[in-house]
Amino acid sequence: MMQAQAVVLDWCYGFYNHQRRHSAIGMVSPVDYENAARTEPKAA
Repeated sequence: MMQAQAVVLDWCYGFYNHQRRHSAIGMVSPVDYENAARTEPKAA
């Protein structure tokens, strides 16, 4: 199972452009969007 998961992740990261900006998330890259969401405090 672990080997299959590693192969799928390698394919996804090789295929998907993580640096391309997306209009649906405010013209930032998916990586930048996830990093910002991870560091912002959650709403109370």
